[in-house]
Amino acid sequence: MGKLSGRIWFLEEDELEKIHDNSLNILSDIGFHVPDTEILELLESNGCRVDFKNQTVKTDAALIEKAIKNITGDFSVIPISGKTGSHLMTEILNLLWIPPRI
Repeated sequence: MGKLSGRIWFLEEDELEKIHDNSLNILSDIGFHVPDTEILELLESNGCRVDFKNQTVKTDAALIEKAIKNITGDFSVIPISGKTGSHLMTEILNLLWIPPRI
């Protein structure tokens, strides 16, 4: 049996763009939690809006777009927990989960 290669796309280009745009809005309007003072200081020095008391960071879309353009080649995300596979995905989803507003 031969080796399969290529890409499988589950979303159309416009759907990917919509996800990207909404992600930028979340990073700008809601922000994200960073429980490390050193990283908070680094993010602030690079143009992010940092709330040190609540350990949250908000960033403009232009800053994220600039960072994306500066990515060179492949990279790996390795969690401190050492979890991989479905355990890592569960951990990521738990980090990204935003409780509903009532």
